[in-house]
Amino acid sequence: MIARPQHVWVDPTARWGVDTARPGLLAWWERMENGSWWAFVGWAEVGARAHGGSPRWKVGWMPAGCVRKVDGPKPPLDVSWVKPVNGVPT
Repeated sequence: MIARPQHVWVDPTARWGVDTARPGLLAWWERMENGSWWAFVGWAEVGARAHGGSPRWKVGWMPAGCVRKVDGPKPPLDVSWVKPVNGVPT
């Protein structure tokens, strides 16, 4: 099933915790032979702090339980990694 591209929350762990949900973009859905749905999504991932924490864009297939609509309940996000510049978060 081709989806209209839309903003979503992506949690690769499917735990929906404080530091696991990421902003993403849903490209399309596919139904597997066993009846489960999978989404092809891209999502923002924060790099390791040891390497400067620079953001990365990842793309891949996720089970439907790892994807939520943006207009639904917003998952809690941990933004403690954001480095302020002149007192303003970047």
